[in-house]
Amino acid sequence: MQDRSVELSITAADHTRAVQIHVIQQYWRRRAVVTGIIGLLLAAIVLGKAFLGPRDYYWLVRVVFTMVAVFVTMPLLLIYVFVPWNARRTYRQQKSMHRPVRIEWSKEGFATFRDDGRWTTPWSDFLRTVMHKDMILLYVAPNLFHMIPTRFLSSEHVVDLKRYAAVIDQVRR
Repeated sequence: MQDRSVELSITAADHTRAVQIHVIQQYWRRRAVVTGIIGLLLAAIVLGKAFLGPRDYYWLVRVVFTMVAVFVTMPLLLIYVFVPWNARRTYRQQKSMHRPVRIEWSKEGFATFRDDGRWTTPWSDFLRTVMHKDMILLYVAPNLFHMIPTRFLSSEHVVDLKRYAAVIDQVRR
């Protein structure tokens, strides 16, 4: 593949989608925490029934089900209400995101070009990648990433970036 560059302009919707994907990935990576919480709730039911008796058991079940409802509702509110609100606000405030950018990638690394400068990041500096149908996220820190909307990429570009992403993710394991 010869042409490894793309001109793009990030929109508020792009930024919002990238942050949503990031948050969902963070929750998914911490599934052990979610599993632990569910385990604790089930343990509370079993211990409650064992120590409180059958009459007192029903209020405990209601409390546990309420807690489960909160644990299910809060991530949904976070991902679909609070994250989009905050991402749109961040996009409004960060004027550099509004300007067009050209990205390039090669064996040496990933580069961004704007009117105000050029930044190159070697592939070895990336921590991980997230490949999503809407977005490619290249992480330089746990909560800091380059976002590449896939609508700007040809299928050859996506395949090429996936090749580099596989190397990044393989090195970090």
